[in-house]
Amino acid sequence: MIPLIWMAVALAVGIAVGGIWPHAGLAWMVLAASAVAAGLLLVRRGRLRTALAAALAAWCLVGLAAVALEHAAQPADRVDRLIAVGRLGLSEPLRWRGRLVDDPLRLPWGYRYVIALERVEVAGKYIPVSGGLRLNLYEDDIEGEGPPPPVRAGDTVEALAQARLPRNFLDPGAFDYRGYLARQGIELEGTLRSPLLLRRLPGPPPTLRARIARLRGALLHEADRVFGPTNAPVVRAMLLGDRSFVDSSLSQAFQKAAVYHVLVIAGLHVAVLTLALFWLCRRLRLSPVATTLVVVAVLAGYVMVVQDRPPVERAALMAAVVVVARLFTRRVSLLNSVSLAAIVLLLAGPRELGDPSFQLSFLAASVIAAVALPWLDRTSVPYWRGLRHLADSTRDSSHPPRVAQFRLDLRQLTDWISSSLPERLARVARKAVEWAIAGGLHVWELVLLSLVIQLGLLPVLVADFHRVSLSGPMANVPAVLLTTLIVPLGFLALVVGLVWTRLGAILAKPVGWLVTALVATVRWFARWRWLSYRLPGPPLWLLIAFLALLVILGTVLLRGRTAGRAGAERDVPPLA
Repeated sequence: MIPLIWMAVALAVGIAVGGIWPHAGLAWMVLAASAVAAGLLLVRRGRLRTALAAALAAWCLVGLAAVALEHAAQPADRVDRLIAVGRLGLSEPLRWRGRLVDDPLRLPWGYRYVIALERVEVAGKYIPVSGGLRLNLYEDDIEGEGPPPPVRAGDTVEALAQARLPRNFLDPGAFDYRGYLARQGIELEGTLRSPLLLRRLPGPPPTLRARIARLRGALLHEADRVFGPTNAPVVRAMLLGDRSFVDSSLSQAFQKAAVYHVLVIAGLHVAVLTLALFWLCRRLRLSPVATTLVVVAVLAGYVMVVQDRPPVERAALMAAVVVVARLFTRRVSLLNSVSLAAIVLLLAGPRELGDPSFQLSFLAASVIAAVALPWLDRTSVPYWRGLRHLADSTRDSSHPPRVAQFRLDLRQLTDWISSSLPERLARVARKAVEWAIAGGLHVWELVLLSLVIQLGLLPVLVADFHRVSLSGPMANVPAVLLTTLIVPLGFLALVVGLVWTRLGAILAKPVGWLVTALVATVRWFARWRWLSYRLPGPPLWLLIAFLALLVILGTVLLRGRTAGRAGAERDVPPLA
């Protein structure tokens, strides 16, 4: 079977090429169907290598077709397209009408509103438009005008404001601010000069999406209440994706320590939430099917509630693929699961390929699957297996010689320690030794995962953020450990606080201590300036060469991992 990674790569190549000329979608689809038919014919004739080439060519053509179809599916009345063809001008204030996407966001300098546009008044006439408009209302404009109107997500509003297209800096390698907003469905920005220029209009009742947005607003308010001004900004960022209150110095400290992924909701947070749900379902003795339904349902709700949604969607989809696959097979291929998630997301939105967070998410997951996991299989995993049923000496022969010797040495050590202790303390001492060994293996795995991810993402991080941090492998150990506690406990405090205010405040206390420890740790690592460097973006040939070497290394390790498993299964004698 062809690993899904090659299908995902072929699809990505087609999308990248299709971005140059996003047209002729029907022709690409016909060619893709022809390539599939040719591949099936070649399979029947036994020419498998040529059939493989035809299959990969078909996926490449599908990528070309997906770009063309996405380009053709853009609504003709989208506001930026109307501006581009001259049907709508932005030289003067216009009256915009639509529905609020989220609750008004209270910021240190004022309020922010995001409106899903429905129509705009031009020369006394309303014309239909689509797209998103983000308006800012500053505190200086509120003074003397009264408070802003009490509006919530889903309300129909009308705003008189002069809008503009988002601007990008023209510096080489600058952040694509316009593309960042476009991926959030925001095509225009503007400023409200007075709260009186925004008014609520009668409209239909809020939709399910609007009610979920109101729930997110309630959770943000609850985070401010129970965590206070010191810890609430970090909690809002780590749990709900709102980084509006994280000051620039703290944000730079997370970047310098190479742990910014802890502050941004992505794969780590989704993985922690998924593992916590698995642990809870196991304690409740739920069946595998019930556990899968619970995990997938909670992940779907989590995606809808958080604010920075695209990276969470990607991570949740990968987690859901792995969770569902566990129902059908005992051994899940993480690389195939990641590739399947990438294929689904790229087919749904081909422009995601150009999103730096998409590239970082899937490159990190691929590096873990292709490099870190095979490396762990050769180092810590055999010793994890060796810790099981340690007291049963008859199982020693089922392990490799080095692991069998490890079991003998560990039993000898525990016997020596417990020989001079009472029976009750002896049992505790044995467990303490096993826990210490397990803790050391956990630390090794965290360091290895962090090192592999930092090295694997190095070219993309330099290209997008122009920074290299040498403290990442060490700083990620305490940061990840603290995050695994902050995420589940923080959500528990927020949810309980909505129902029982006093209990939520009590549960928030230890979470606040953990957040304080995380911030202190990050700032400590960030103080070592000689561990963080600013670099120019690498040339394209160097990026390609680095990724090619990464692919070769992953292929070699994966083949060795498969061969090692096959040999282990063939050489292990049956247990007595």
